[in-house]
Amino acid sequence: MEQKNAIKKGVKKTPKKKGDAKIQQEMHTMAKELISNALTTRSQLWHTLIDEGGKDLNRDCGYPESITAQNYSNFYDREGIAARVVEVWPKESWAQAPLIYETEDPSQKTAFELAWDELVETKHPLAVLQRADILSGVGRFGIILIGIDDGKEMYEPVEGLDETGNRIGTQEEQSRKLLFLRAFQESVVQIDTLEQDFTSPRFGLPLVYAITFNDGKNSFSKRVHWHRVVHLADRREMSDVYGIPRMQRNYNRLLDVRKILGGSGEMFWKGGFPGYSFEVNPGMDGAEVDTTSLRSEMESYMTGLQRYLALEGVTAKSLAPQVADPKSHLDCQLAAIALAEGIPQRILFGSERGELASSQDARAWQGRLKERQEGYLTPFVIRPFVDRLIALGVLPTPEEGYIVFWPDLGTQTAQEKAEVVRTWADAMSKYVAGDVSQVVPIDAFLSIFGGMGQDEIDMITESLKDSIKMEEEFGKELNSKTKKEPASEEESISEEK
Repeated sequence: MEQKNAIKKGVKKTPKKKGDAKIQQEMHTMAKELISNALTTRSQLWHTLIDEGGKDLNRDCGYPESITAQNYSNFYDREGIAARVVEVWPKESWAQAPLIYETEDPSQKTAFELAWDELVETKHPLAVLQRADILSGVGRFGIILIGIDDGKEMYEPVEGLDETGNRIGTQEEQSRKLLFLRAFQESVVQIDTLEQDFTSPRFGLPLVYAITFNDGKNSFSKRVHWHRVVHLADRREMSDVYGIPRMQRNYNRLLDVRKILGGSGEMFWKGGFPGYSFEVNPGMDGAEVDTTSLRSEMESYMTGLQRYLALEGVTAKSLAPQVADPKSHLDCQLAAIALAEGIPQRILFGSERGELASSQDARAWQGRLKERQEGYLTPFVIRPFVDRLIALGVLPTPEEGYIVFWPDLGTQTAQEKAEVVRTWADAMSKYVAGDVSQVVPIDAFLSIFGGMGQDEIDMITESLKDSIKMEEEFGKELNSKTKKEPASEEESISEEK
């Protein structure tokens, strides 16, 4: 009986598997068709909603429907304004390098701090991080490749690390040497394998990368395990792997800037030199024009020092040059780019550090940079990098953890401090000369209009009292010395004479 049941189960099980496989294949094909149709429908709907159905502005204006990582890389390499859009956030954010330390006491150097200081001097990790921050914004992501002396191939995992990239708890700390650090952009990096196990803490994250090394002459590719890579993706939305390229939202505007600048150069080249029309003189209808002589005369005039045209039977008339100023058209595009990036235009396209920006723009910009430093760079760039070096054994484990401190971007320069002192000196001079103290006491003036704290006000008022007291004592002493003493007999005779 059991044997029959087993046979029945076997008979039923075999066709079920084949049927399931066939059904799954059909469902997979249907799903692909549905997705393809949905994407096509969405694309058509997008053009209908944005371009009012009858137009396709992307096609008519020469804007690409899709942009590849190589497109972004080429644009970054060839167009200065595109490069500025990519670099402005990282360069301004890293204008003041962060301080990384374990303890607040500067006189006490821990093993972690000593190792980090040595690393900064030899391998320049902060400069590599800044470069990687820039390159990660050219495409959707960037990576930092960490080379260590563990004696294994790049595609092999590092011993002693768990599935989250931390050192295994029971593993003794192993010291390894950092060999190199390299930064790469998306155009030379492919994600070979993703973690598909939804029970893993790295679900959906890369497991293996394929990196193309190219020095301009030789090119080769290497598969690299994620243990040896720090992944950077700026402007993340739904994905932790892919961010939004910094040029993406301004790509059409950057193309327009390229058209304007290239077109203006071509316009000047063709329209800056006047053209000539040659008209046959009246009464010469039917006569043949000696085009060979005419061409020779024009070549002598255009390429040599000859400043006359010897023509027979025709008249040369100069055509008005067609040259227009592209500045207003260019300014519109630059303003649109600055608006989309949320950066004051004077900072984005003016001076590198924004000295020309207003104080209000500068304060708002510094606030955005501070938010990027603390909200993105520290948790998603610096700490993953330092933590990985600790896990790999390049840096010793800090007993009390470590601190990432960003210096204040609003620190005043010497010129700005001098300007503040001059302004305060003028204000105080007018305050005293106008006898404003009768209406607004000095304490209230410094607190309300100067924004000073009570300790600062007390220090100033005490200094002021001391100064007044010294002036009074000096005046008394001066008066006592200048009082005339009784004149001697000789002085009296001299005065009478």
